[in-house]
Amino acid sequence: MRPLNKKSAKARISLKAANEELAALGMREGQRISIRDLIRATAIKGANDTSTALAEAISGSEQAFTKTLDETANKLGLSRSKFKNAHGLTEKGHLPQQVIWHF
Repeated sequence: MRPLNKKSAKARISLKAANEELAALGMREGQRISIRDLIRATAIKGANDTSTALAEAISGSEQAFTKTLDETANKLGLSRSKFKNAHGLTEKGHLPQQVIWHF
């Protein structure tokens, strides 16, 4: 994972992030947006493009980010979870909804 220690840190928007569909902020490839604004857009708007951009900024690629999600879920005992993207839209093999909490 890449260190993001400054509030002013910026992420460069990739073509993949810029082309995410449905809920999107409408970013353009090459645009630079602060991590702080990406987090806000992801939390408030649920923007898929900002989720992908954050994953790329944190882990270098969305694939590396989902690998980290899978490893973390496994450590938490959520062995049936399988992440395929950063935003949670349905994709073949994407199974975060398989998590069942037992109290």
